[in-house]
Amino acid sequence: MTGIKVQWEVLPENQFRQKLTLELSANPESVDGFMSLSSWDGVAFYESKWYEPVEKYLKNPELTSPDFRFQRFLSQLRADCHDQGHSHRSAPYPKCR
Repeated sequence: MTGIKVQWEVLPENQFRQKLTLELSANPESVDGFMSLSSWDGVAFYESKWYEPVEKYLKNPELTSPDFRFQRFLSQLRADCHDQGHSHRSAPYPKCR
């Protein structure tokens, strides 16, 4: 839909965590997307504002296919993680209940 080209970078977990944290700290705009395990990274990433509300993507028809049904995507995860009416791409942690 967007025509983007994706370049995957696969690293061993410890190297990935170190590199991602350093990259997000130094130049967050250089990272378009990333995977995180909120059981490890959730609080730190949330407090650093590295998670972003998904609504701005879901509400923009140029960024989200009309066939995508977010309400079918990990319902418990979505229910557990809201902050001031915004859902975030992360699992539950204290500020998100």
